[in-house]
Amino acid sequence: MDSKWQVLDFTGYSGYLSYERGRLVVGDRSVPLAEVDFILVGQSCSWGYGLIAGLERFGVAMAVCDWRNIPISVLYHWSENTRVFARHNAQATLSVPRAKNAWMRIVKAKVRGQANVLKIKGQVSVSQELVSLSKAVRSGDPSNIEALAARTYWHNFLQPGGSFSRQQSSSDFVNAMLNYGYTILRGRVITRLVTTGLSPTLSLFHRNRSNMFALADDLIEPFRPAVDSVVLDLVNDGSVELGKTEKKRLSGVLAEQHDESSFTVRSLIEDFCQEFALYVEGTRENLNVPIWNGREITKDG
Repeated sequence: MDSKWQVLDFTGYSGYLSYERGRLVVGDRSVPLAEVDFILVGQSCSWGYGLIAGLERFGVAMAVCDWRNIPISVLYHWSENTRVFARHNAQATLSVPRAKNAWMRIVKAKVRGQANVLKIKGQVSVSQELVSLSKAVRSGDPSNIEALAARTYWHNFLQPGGSFSRQQSSSDFVNAMLNYGYTILRGRVITRLVTTGLSPTLSLFHRNRSNMFALADDLIEPFRPAVDSVVLDLVNDGSVELGKTEKKRLSGVLAEQHDESSFTVRSLIEDFCQEFALYVEGTRENLNVPIWNGREITKDG
């Protein structure tokens, strides 16, 4: 990658990963951890305590993947944020109306982002339909507009009136590319939540007794269209598998920056986690949620 912030994929690597003087060492090659954002490792990788300590020192998250290259755990460092207790307490005592308002704004931003993805791909009428749906979202999304918009979005994702089905467990290459990109986003969100002093378990909407990262699944939503856009580009370029080229393009999502004044996905994830922390503490009246516009991410006032 050309970006300073790299996502390194070792799911197909067989060997030992080590740490030496601020660098990740792989065989006879090395890379400064100060330039690494996220690492994926597979079943054939091994590593020692030195690497874990190095990842903690430089704030790098690492996802451990199973034989299907699907992440089964994420390693992240303990937060040293001085407001950890205050923010955990604020999350635990967040009023229902404020939680519902925050979820409404997240859903609106996600659906608007999906509309923009399809608009830039030439599906103007479907895009307008999604924009109308985003305007119909109410506090807490009681009508489940998110699901209705998702059905419309994925049905037209590859082509107007197509038959694509978004299924996380599916083995087809389009779903595999989406899963891969979302994994990278989720790892970044989890890391920033912890660094910001938030509890990744205390969520707004997602509920699952075995999911300790439910809040990450809430806050990742506005950023998913950034991955979707890259996947569509890959499909249009002729990709038929999740290979090295596809992984490299998807890894670059965090560094997406389309002009000199635009924000990167990575920086906006950091800003959004901080924004959410201030919102739950009451410093912000409304949650300011980023919106993907098909070329860059903008901020919703």
